[in-house]
Amino acid sequence: MGQRTSHSEVATARIRRAMGEHRHIVQAALDLLAWFLGLWAAVLLRFEFALDAWPVSSVLTAILLATLLQLGVGVAFGLYTRKWRFGSFDEVAGLIRVVIVVTAVLHLLSVWVYPTQLLPTSVALASGMVVALITAFSRYTWRFYLERSMRPSPDVARKVLVMGAGEAGIQLVTSMLRNRDSGYYPVAMLDDDPLKSHLQVMGVPVIGDREALPHAVRTTGATHLIVSIPSASGALIRDLSNRALSCEIGISVLPRVESLIGGTVGVSDVRPVSERDLLGRHEVRTDVDQIAGYVTGKRVLVTGAGGSIGSELCRQLQRFGPQRVVMLDRDESALHAVQMSIEGRALLDSRNLVVADIRDADRMVEVFTEHRPDVVFHAAALKHLPLLEMYPDEGVKTNVHGTRNLLLAAEGVGVERFVNISTDKAADPSSVLGHTKRVAERLTASVGRRASGTYLSVRFGNVLGSRGSVLEAFRKQISSGGPITVTHPEVTRYFMLAEEAVELVIQAGAIGRDGEALVLDMGDPVRIDDVARRLADEAERDIAIVYTGLRPGEKLHEVLVADAELDHRPAHPLISHVAVPPLDLESTVEDDLQALIELPVSEPGDEAASELPSATRVYLSPPDMTALERRRLLEAFDANWVAPVGPDLTAFEAELAAACGREHAVALSSATAALHLSLLIAGVGRDDIVLVPTLTFVATANAVLQCGATPIFIDSEEDGWGIDPALVDATLARLAAEGRRAKAVIAVDIYGQLADHHRLQMICDRHRVTLVADAAQSLGSRRAGALGGSHGMAAALSFNGNKVITTGGGGALVTDDEAVAERARSLATQSRLPVPHFEHNEPGFNYRMSNLLAAVGRGQLERLPSILARLAEINARYIEALDPIPGLDFMPVPDGSAPNGWLTVMLIDPAVAGCPPEDLRLALESHDIEARAAFKPMHQQPLFRTAEAVCTGVADRVYEHGLCLPSGSSLTDDDQARIIRIIGDMLRRRVHIPLASAPVPSREASVPTPR
Repeated sequence: MGQRTSHSEVATARIRRAMGEHRHIVQAALDLLAWFLGLWAAVLLRFEFALDAWPVSSVLTAILLATLLQLGVGVAFGLYTRKWRFGSFDEVAGLIRVVIVVTAVLHLLSVWVYPTQLLPTSVALASGMVVALITAFSRYTWRFYLERSMRPSPDVARKVLVMGAGEAGIQLVTSMLRNRDSGYYPVAMLDDDPLKSHLQVMGVPVIGDREALPHAVRTTGATHLIVSIPSASGALIRDLSNRALSCEIGISVLPRVESLIGGTVGVSDVRPVSERDLLGRHEVRTDVDQIAGYVTGKRVLVTGAGGSIGSELCRQLQRFGPQRVVMLDRDESALHAVQMSIEGRALLDSRNLVVADIRDADRMVEVFTEHRPDVVFHAAALKHLPLLEMYPDEGVKTNVHGTRNLLLAAEGVGVERFVNISTDKAADPSSVLGHTKRVAERLTASVGRRASGTYLSVRFGNVLGSRGSVLEAFRKQISSGGPITVTHPEVTRYFMLAEEAVELVIQAGAIGRDGEALVLDMGDPVRIDDVARRLADEAERDIAIVYTGLRPGEKLHEVLVADAELDHRPAHPLISHVAVPPLDLESTVEDDLQALIELPVSEPGDEAASELPSATRVYLSPPDMTALERRRLLEAFDANWVAPVGPDLTAFEAELAAACGREHAVALSSATAALHLSLLIAGVGRDDIVLVPTLTFVATANAVLQCGATPIFIDSEEDGWGIDPALVDATLARLAAEGRRAKAVIAVDIYGQLADHHRLQMICDRHRVTLVADAAQSLGSRRAGALGGSHGMAAALSFNGNKVITTGGGGALVTDDEAVAERARSLATQSRLPVPHFEHNEPGFNYRMSNLLAAVGRGQLERLPSILARLAEINARYIEALDPIPGLDFMPVPDGSAPNGWLTVMLIDPAVAGCPPEDLRLALESHDIEARAAFKPMHQQPLFRTAEAVCTGVADRVYEHGLCLPSGSSLTDDDQARIIRIIGDMLRRRVHIPLASAPVPSREASVPTPR
């Protein structure tokens, strides 16, 4: 096969070479043949295929004339001299012109020159149309052949999906398919524009939007995604990057529009996703005339010229033709580097390089007197927040006194425009850095009121790639093997490229007015944890992420515009103008300045203290660990039982089975694995049907997909939110009537409350369907005297970090059927047969839990009664405090049911409570408290948008109105009181916060003591 392919390639190459060398001869020959065929075809059609109806000699004469005319007119029109692309619009347009002229001349000669008419008029005209079709078809056929021969082999090239079917995407696909060595083979395109659905580019179809990425990967076998949207925002790149990561495919992008050579796109432009792509792209349009008006021909001084912003300012200012740029910095090495970057040399022999410290007032007067700048960009500052918290006096000396020195010196020499570079931390400042920069803004505004020039500030956030930036720190941590340190999992920051920020700074200098702070639009804030995880995922080895906690003075979320400031953009869409209150420069002495940066201290009982974000985040349901679990783990470790087998694993399974009232337990890697095995043992396979509650976590439905089966989603019952037995019964009956039959029903114990398993089991038995329980959240719950996990052919438990107990990840299958347990144990260990060597007769899985995790689980099981009691106490406290508020309600509890309180779910009616659930969630988030919306029903998920669903609206209402409150057993009384108070304040109602000692239902007696 390989040899045949090789011969084909050689033959194709020879044909293409011959066509390249003799193209015009071949084209002319084909066109002459077209006239021969066209004239005969027209004659035969005119006389209904009667060969003797018109003299053959006349037809042959006409053919001779037509061919001579075709050659002559074709040469005259450049058809056989110019090198147009085969089948291109230009070539076909030229061809049509030639055919029209030849047809017209042939008709005139036939009618007016020859004594007897050569051809009927209809034949002359029809022949031209036939020839046009034949010649165009021949060119398009050859073009199609050439393009197909130039395509890369799909067996060798990487199959890719192209996101974006705009001009760039079309150019990219064309470039890939016209380069045999491109290395990429586009198999499909995606685009969020519904108008582009069903579009095809060179045979490559647009098959959906970004939501269709998983489907596209499965159906096409693509291993890579290329984002062909040069103007893509950072948010879009991050979203597509996360989607590609979840689909386990690579991702690349095209550069920004201005980075593309000539505005054209090719395969060589494709590059990997960079941190700059993930953090944001900003399309900056500057008014060069405005900038030139205040920079061109002027003396410009830049302080902090060796820093990231200062050096970029110096480089960009050069293109506006200043008289000179004076670069001031106290770091001589930094000045050496910036001169090298601008001039390509660094002799340090120019007076435009100034080594000086802005803290020295006399030295600043000397510099300004010597250089007499017209424009000043003040970028020098101390900017590292933690250091300034430790050494606030240093921040005052540089950021406040240094700025004051510059302002006085600038006023003294009559500077025309002074631009103070500020920071987003100056908006509603909470740190020494923020306060000192805020004072600098106010001092600048003060001088702007009295000086002859224009004095303004420019405020923006973090700069990508700057010295000491978070990205630089992450890269260094990864190169040294990690871990990556992140202050907080929810911390967000604004980012912008240095080039983009400086371009806007220069533009701001042109449009700013005295006393203003101009705020640069930096797009959407970026969650630092997302960036860290992306970089860790791309690293060649496993990199851990460690959370160190917010530092003193550090905000969880920065703002660019303070609460009291108005976002007004009169001159540029990316630059806001906010007024800054002046601070009298003359009357402000050192003590006053020091007082301005002292952070407010809350007195005991001060309610304002609760308004500040906590440095310790309150999570929804975090692990609750003690020394007992640690001791169990270390004992297993010291005994060297670190495999998916061992004494703790065996003991954990026995103790777990007892805690669920079951005979057998199989400890596994996850609850999803337990569901998967349960369905396989129940005989669920490809194209089978499984009924699944729509109100659940996606893992429940994913287990069905893993079997190749099809889920039908069933709504919840009003009382308890479990899968509705009546709907299950009706659906099973309907399926049977339609000739379809479900293989299994999964009943989910939602939020720690058991479904109505008794009714469901009777229904399943009647329809001969297997019942499987998803008891991931219900360990320790009861209903009608039965424990969570005790229902169905088998039940799946979860020990993820946020469940009732945790093993640090993992799950279990519990059952009363020994055969089911043994079958699950076999499948979970690669279906290895019990022989001395490795032998397998069916596929299996690597699903067993590690002995180390089981050791942790044994410690957690010992503490289960106290954990359940604490969960009940937290749940009761929420209900007692918040249930009296109109418009608030909680998960209904059916008679005879005792949920374990794993999560407290509150329902909010906005019409009555006056506040939607999302506003409450955001209010808690602003205090660093995690709350979450109720589960989004499966029938609303993009993954299952085509799935069949039987809905009554219960799950939709729970999702729309539900809010899950922090409920973990490690939640402190103080944190819960704070949560209750915030909710009450948000709803503008006083709430009674019950004492921690208030009586709550006892749970210890309801849980069997593990054997």
